[in-house]
Amino acid sequence: MSAVKSIEPIEARLKEIVDEMAAEFAQRNPSHHLSQEATVLWDTKAKLQAINGATPAKQVFDGGGLERRIPGKGKQPKGRVAQHEAARLAVVEMKRPLQTGEIVGHMPRFGADISGPNAERNLTSILSKRGDLVSVRWRGKRAWWPKGEEVPE
Repeated sequence: MSAVKSIEPIEARLKEIVDEMAAEFAQRNPSHHLSQEATVLWDTKAKLQAINGATPAKQVFDGGGLERRIPGKGKQPKGRVAQHEAARLAVVEMKRPLQTGEIVGHMPRFGADISGPNAERNLTSILSKRGDLVSVRWRGKRAWWPKGEEVPE
């Protein structure tokens, strides 16, 4: 095994840890200027990717137990998460309703992505048809939140 290959799972896990720490900070400090800036940047990044037709970088894990699978879903390749499940994970992690553009920006961290010039529109269609998120009105805008749960203020 080459030195580069042996370090990849470590780098992937470090990135996961940093992402989780950042998300936890943002959850606990939503009014902190860095949390607000991160939200704006995620949204801007998603919009620019949609305009440019770029595909967000995929996270690929090659061992060490880092692959993600959806229980009972035989159609998903190992290491991939369904788009609606990645969207749900992003909303649950952030502990607040997320707009579609924000979800698109968070999805690669959960092993899924949605690409193309209409990424937000495509994700809206997917979430409307399957998964356990529902479109809600939050702070004057449409956002996604788990079905049956009370929407935070």
